[in-house]
Amino acid sequence: MTAKILRPRFLKGIVASTGIAIGKAHVLNKFHICVIRHSILKEDVKKEIARFDETLENTKNKMAEALDKNVKRPGDNINLVLHPHIQLLNDPALINQTRQTIERNRVNAEWALKRTFDKLAARFEKIKDQYFRDRLNEIEIVVNRLIQNMMGTEEENLSSLPGQVIVLAHDLTPFDTAQMNSANVLGFVTEVGGKTSHTGIIAASLHMPAVVGVNRATQIVKTGDTVILDAIAGQLLVNPAEDQFKHYNRMRLQYLYFDREMESHAREAATTKDGVVISLKANIESSEDIKTAIGYGAEGIG
Repeated sequence: MTAKILRPRFLKGIVASTGIAIGKAHVLNKFHICVIRHSILKEDVKKEIARFDETLENTKNKMAEALDKNVKRPGDNINLVLHPHIQLLNDPALINQTRQTIERNRVNAEWALKRTFDKLAARFEKIKDQYFRDRLNEIEIVVNRLIQNMMGTEEENLSSLPGQVIVLAHDLTPFDTAQMNSANVLGFVTEVGGKTSHTGIIAASLHMPAVVGVNRATQIVKTGDTVILDAIAGQLLVNPAEDQFKHYNRMRLQYLYFDREMESHAREAATTKDGVVISLKANIESSEDIKTAIGYGAEGIG
């Protein structure tokens, strides 16, 4: 029997953080959460609300622990994305509406929370702006985390990835990324998200290539497939041919050389050919970005 020949395949997406990575794929197969409505007795309503409140507090504590862990990891901005997620768990609209649904409809907390989110999503869907769509995606992440914790389900732990891999997922939450050992991750690919999504922010802060919005990536690519992440053109090449592999490896080395060469000149004055000196300033998200900005030659914030 002859071995099956795997044909190269290009998958298109959106560049969230530039660079080129070559390696084995690790597909994070997140299960679909199926929330079923259960009716509860009137005398059990207070107990169900208490169960919801307890899960809410436990989830806050877990996220706070992840936030504390990443404050101690200089150079990445995972905490900048985790913090708003913790704030969402204090959102009165999300919490109070869920409690009211449990009480009025006498239903289980999982279904009440899902119902609250679905109503919110229906309003967001009418907004075409990508920024607001990304925010809805982040609310969904928090809601799903709560539902999983109420159900007692566990997903794959990303703290011990097998070697250096390119991670593919429908989406990566900040909580997922906080678990990762960044030394084992060459880059990210997600099926959802845009340039302003949390995956792009995290990848850029970790100086990792990332392409988002790659449709059906986790269905087409298998764990162990050789992939090339081209986060310059915004594409993923699956099972590259030998000549493609060589071509992209040259590109990767050229990019790394160019990046280091530019960094070596970062402290020099930015001067045009006709002698005009330009002051370079940086946009930062927090005080943790100051060191990085200085390293790249920024002379101020603005």
